[in-house]
Amino acid sequence: MPRRIHPKPGGWLLACFLPLRAVTAGPPFKVSRAELRRRFAAPFRIERAQPPLRSARGRQGREWLVFARHTG
Repeated sequence: MPRRIHPKPGGWLLACFLPLRAVTAGPPFKVSRAELRRRFAAPFRIERAQPPLRSARGRQGREWLVFARHTG
């Protein structure tokens, strides 16, 4: 099970995810944008979620950059 992140209230979380389209046994493990939104719904508020401006070759258009603020 993944370790939980516990930033201070008002703290920021910046993460870059690679939502996978095909079913794989992992790692990396399959994750969708909807699943990420659900998991970060509380105690975070997603302030911005978008493709990064730059990505490594082969990952362009597949990564998802998330800026979230801890609301607890």
